[in-house]
Amino acid sequence: MSFSNTYRILLLLYPAEFRRQFSAEMICVFEQRGREYFAGRRTATLAFLLAEFFSIVKGAYIMWFAKILPVKHNNLPLESTPSGLEPITLAEATKQRDAAIKNMVASIAKHDFGNARRYSEEETRLKNLIQDLADEGCLATSPGIHASARS
Repeated sequence: MSFSNTYRILLLLYPAEFRRQFSAEMICVFEQRGREYFAGRRTATLAFLLAEFFSIVKGAYIMWFAKILPVKHNNLPLESTPSGLEPITLAEATKQRDAAIKNMVASIAKHDFGNARRYSEEETRLKNLIQDLADEGCLATSPGIHASARS
């Protein structure tokens, strides 16, 4: 049995609705971290696997506990959300998208999948905004945008 299959089995410890929403992302992150870890040919394989599997058990415990008790989740502010009143340049939208991706990855690493989902939605919104700016030809007229930023 592979480590990924064992990981998938351990995901059954989580509540069903949580698994439906986040298991694919969790498996993807586990497999990516495993590839990165083993690419470096580190010798402490057991330590890596124990840490990953312990984090599943810990995360499942937290999710069941939160489901049983009415816990107010920590809703972090999205630093990358503009006020909506001021125009945004392509450079600023790109900077905000990069921040959203960084925050999403950090949230996934902490098993904070609620905020990870919020950052993912923000990243998608910003990606669409960047595409709209490019499609509308706003690149040439946006302040602070240079010809090199158009590519």
